[in-house]
Amino acid sequence: MKRHFLILLVCLISLCAICAPTDIDNVPNVHVADSTRFVSNPDNILSQACVDSLDAMISHTWKATSAEPVVIALSDIPEKYELIDFAVALGEKWGVGKADKDNGVIILLVTDRRKITIAPGKGAEGVLPDIVCNRIIRDDAIPYFRQGDYDGGIMAATAAVCRVLTDPRYAEELRSAIP
Repeated sequence: MKRHFLILLVCLISLCAICAPTDIDNVPNVHVADSTRFVSNPDNILSQACVDSLDAMISHTWKATSAEPVVIALSDIPEKYELIDFAVALGEKWGVGKADKDNGVIILLVTDRRKITIAPGKGAEGVLPDIVCNRIIRDDAIPYFRQGDYDGGIMAATAAVCRVLTDPRYAEELRSAIP
């Protein structure tokens, strides 16, 4: 009897660890391990084909502008965080964006909350103010998410962000002197 109880207890603890929300320190920064990757997808919410397409799209934007968009797809985050606060804290922890321009952009999807946020660094806020970010979420991502298509929604939102960031009118504002 004690043995069965012990096995059950170990299984429950393991299940709780698996289902626990992902805290900032536990989100893998894939770009550190491989400079060609910009999508952190530890819960496998996005398909590998979607991740590969996003990496290519973001790489092009990064090379063209020096702006640093990053996509993060998580099942859940701790309740103490609002999405925008989690995204900003993660961007600061990872150092997303060039130091002289703060031109990083975090696109964060949290499926259990059924929410997405776009958090530009201070240097990218001029081209991606709240009203533009909210419009991208509403018009580009949400129609796909309503159909349960996270790949399509993230692809559409990221493409819209990259279109804004690569607009020639904003090149000087975003371009960093740091290679």
